[in-house]
Amino acid sequence: MRVIELYVEVLKKFGDFRGRASRRQYFIFFYISLIVILSSFMGDAFLKMWGIAFFGFLYIIITALPFLSLSVRRMHDAGKPGWPLALIIAITTAVVSIASLAVRVEDGVGLNAGNEFANGFLILCSLIIDGCLFIIYIIIMSLSSNIKGDQYGQKPVD
Repeated sequence: MRVIELYVEVLKKFGDFRGRASRRQYFIFFYISLIVILSSFMGDAFLKMWGIAFFGFLYIIITALPFLSLSVRRMHDAGKPGWPLALIIAITTAVVSIASLAVRVEDGVGLNAGNEFANGFLILCSLIIDGCLFIIYIIIMSLSSNIKGDQYGQKPVD
């Protein structure tokens, strides 16, 4: 399949958490999404036009469910269940929430208002934890396909 066909197939299967997805399909969708998001935010930073970043946020919102279902299908292809993704998402959400409380120091309502060291430490810890979770996630997504068929179906054809 061509790159665009693989990308569109992910969008068409936005709510399908059954079956399998190949490494190629996953990383094509991942890299195209990364390019779209980074280019919109970099365009906003360099051109000082807020409207460009809006398209990045809109893209993230539109592709969140297709990306989640693709990730679950990719785990199925590696012979793993999809539920560990919920654990990764929950931990990441909790860590980002705690870090965002630390960032609100300027308003005087942060988690440790007035204690810049504690806030910096919380932000650093959140970056380290999220970075480690991202590395674990990418390793899981890079696992080789289960060659033979299993309870998730036959090996996908690229």
